[in-house]
Amino acid sequence: MEGYQKFLVENVETVATVENALRTLLFFMPGRLRDSQLKLEAAYSALGLVSWFNDLSIIHYLSSLRQRVKSTPNPGSPPVKEEKEVVENVYFPPNQIIPIASSLTFIRFVELLIEMVAKTSLGKEYKYRAALAVESIKAMIKFWLLFKLKGRMILQHYVHLPQLRDIESIKLYAKEQLADSARKSNRRKRMTISEAKMQIFREQTALDNTTHSPLLGGSTINPSSSSSITAEVLNIMRPIVYLLTILKFGERSWLPLLASFSVDVTSLSLYRNRKTTEMQQFELTRRTILLSFYLLRNPLFKSVTLRILGEGKGESGVFGRTMAAVREYISIYQEQYFYTSAT
Repeated sequence: MEGYQKFLVENVETVATVENALRTLLFFMPGRLRDSQLKLEAAYSALGLVSWFNDLSIIHYLSSLRQRVKSTPNPGSPPVKEEKEVVENVYFPPNQIIPIASSLTFIRFVELLIEMVAKTSLGKEYKYRAALAVESIKAMIKFWLLFKLKGRMILQHYVHLPQLRDIESIKLYAKEQLADSARKSNRRKRMTISEAKMQIFREQTALDNTTHSPLLGGSTINPSSSSSITAEVLNIMRPIVYLLTILKFGERSWLPLLASFSVDVTSLSLYRNRKTTEMQQFELTRRTILLSFYLLRNPLFKSVTLRILGEGKGESGVFGRTMAAVREYISIYQEQYFYTSAT
């Protein structure tokens, strides 16, 4: 297994290119959202699980490397007191959170397939019941994560394993630095290749550098409060609220959309006057952008979004035919809950 993990790390660019090409091909393959959607979604999910396994393998390999780096003295650097709760790198969740991120990433790759199977086998109503079951499992995992984080904001890289393209820059940097590493210090000249790699990895990821603390945030820098905990609880519960009201009142009712939107806005507003780190501000911006998915949810989609896209207007000419194709694709896309769930 270690040999396979090492192969992935050393060939990360090639593996990432192949995975992304296959993923794009499957996503845009004709029939994915029509007659053959279930078969193609199964293939897409299978590819996602392969990617998940590869990403997890790389994380384990680099995590073990980090442990070796930490145990290797860094000559010329004074010992630095580390805060255990500070996230060490923007690309990697803390070691104790990796199992949680791994579980949520696994669910993300199979949730749409579960929805489609339920809809195809049992009917449209069971699609939402299946989605509710999946979202409930995700919510329980996120509540456990919130407990582990002592109420602080759940960042995106806490709930998704970093994918190959996210660590590509680290790999490229290490290769470039290793090429001329021997010229940088007398200590480097005495290092083996393996030791040099670990030294470079230490410098690139700043494992023992507390200057990253203001960026990434720890308990002493950005402690939790009742408002931040409430905001995170609302953010976790929002999909549950939406699905429960959908099952109660149906898709044609405005209540599910308004209830879900209110929960989202309330969650975001609780951070309005709170000092946040740079990464937390990025997360808040991401959540704000995700509000645009409400344009793809009924009844807003049928009553507003389709009109904006020009439904019913003349479709002569290249532009008209292009817009007709866009409307058709978006209409099929928005029928799947997990495409617009923003979870």
